[in-house]
Amino acid sequence: MALTFALPAFVFYLKPTLLKISKVSFLVSFVLVFTTIGLIDLFTLLILIPPFLIIGLIFTKRKYKIDNLIAFSSYFLALLLLFAIYSFACYFQRIGIIDYLQSNLLSVSSYTYVPQLILPYKLIIFYAQLSTFIGLFFVLLLVILRKENWRSAIVFFIFFNFLIALTYVKSEWIDIDMLHNSLSIFIPIVIGFNAAIVIRILNFVFHRFKRFSPLTVSVLITVIVYYSIHYQKKNINLLTESDQTPKEILNAYDKIYQSFFHLKYSVVNDPATEVISANKHFFINYEFFIEDYLKRDAIYFKNIKDPKFLVKYPKYTLTKSVLVFVLNDKSKTENNAFAANKNLNSLLKKRLKELKNRGRKINLFYNSDVLKVYEIVNEPEESKISDLIF
Repeated sequence: MALTFALPAFVFYLKPTLLKISKVSFLVSFVLVFTTIGLIDLFTLLILIPPFLIIGLIFTKRKYKIDNLIAFSSYFLALLLLFAIYSFACYFQRIGIIDYLQSNLLSVSSYTYVPQLILPYKLIIFYAQLSTFIGLFFVLLLVILRKENWRSAIVFFIFFNFLIALTYVKSEWIDIDMLHNSLSIFIPIVIGFNAAIVIRILNFVFHRFKRFSPLTVSVLITVIVYYSIHYQKKNINLLTESDQTPKEILNAYDKIYQSFFHLKYSVVNDPATEVISANKHFFINYEFFIEDYLKRDAIYFKNIKDPKFLVKYPKYTLTKSVLVFVLNDKSKTENNAFAANKNLNSLLKKRLKELKNRGRKINLFYNSDVLKVYEIVNEPEESKISDLIF
């Protein structure tokens, strides 16, 4: 959604004359656009837009430089406005602004998982990048030999390669999967520019046959459609519905992070997800929960009113809430890290039922076709952000 606003802004930034408005209106328009983008997605505002503005400023025509600098000013004004908005929100939610920014630049629900593609995703990116190099070569020929204006194509080609270079940067502020998702948006734009370059070159060869163009185009479209369908039948038949389990697990974690205070809760899940728990919550694997959790629960609640016991034996302390991930039979986990988890479904539900019989409050926190997350409430209103603030 953020790119829906950003892409037209990119076009007007490269060719400001397309907007028949005054300089003041130009400034206000870009402030509103950048603010809108920042309210939708900070990754687009802080990671994707700045390099494009800089690259565009270098390659646009001299007569557009003033408009480009106005757009730059709009960007910084939008940053100041957004900083004020987010600071105000963080103050009332008792969240550090730096932590908030970082958590919004990194998304656990964004990941590169595209089994439906015929070619590997990285290979597609490589071909797209290679096409930009070839496109740049022919664009330079057109610029040198024909004095044609291909500045927009040059800017997008360089910008696309810059984003690819960013995927190799190791930084806690840059989400590589979100960059990959962004690249998938810019690949069609790269293809479009390359198609325009090819058509422009072919025009030199076939301009004499211009009167036959309607017939030629019709024949080409018919041939392309026929062969596209004919040679893709086998691949289309091989396509299967992708497994939604990893996505649902990540979505559940996203909801948990938005609802619970850090380190106020534990998560019961597969060891493959333990890395997600770092510095956010305590982790319990399925084996421990099935075999030992009931014992720990009994000891904890027997001595809950004796703080000296829990200080002396901290291993028996339980977090305020415990969130249990339970996969069901609709999960297609036969070939991934969660393959064994479906078989634990009945055991996990049995343990939850036993805890409920002991008087523990069990809530269904997250529900989807393939996954349920149950919350064991050990101490009511002591772990959720809404309970502790409001």
